[in-house]
Amino acid sequence: MDHYDKKLAEENAKLAKAEELAAEVQNEFEVSISSTLNSDVQIFVVQSWREKASLFCEQFDNPRKVDLVQRNLTSVQNALNEREKRYGLQL
Repeated sequence: MDHYDKKLAEENAKLAKAEELAAEVQNEFEVSISSTLNSDVQIFVVQSWREKASLFCEQFDNPRKVDLVQRNLTSVQNALNEREKRYGLQL
């Protein structure tokens, strides 16, 4: 049981670090959209925020077309179902 406790502690530490980074990015974004900053500073902060966000996920055009979102969602669901059938696991 020690192995699992140790692994749980490691994963909790990783989670805490990820949550800290996410909070920092969120804070920077909120600052960037505040009206108290001049436009040049806002542009710089938004660009910085986008660069950091791109480390976590790909950028999607917004608003996206409904049919494109539905196709992507269906594709992901089908892939998950296939993996569940193949490996007998539920994700």
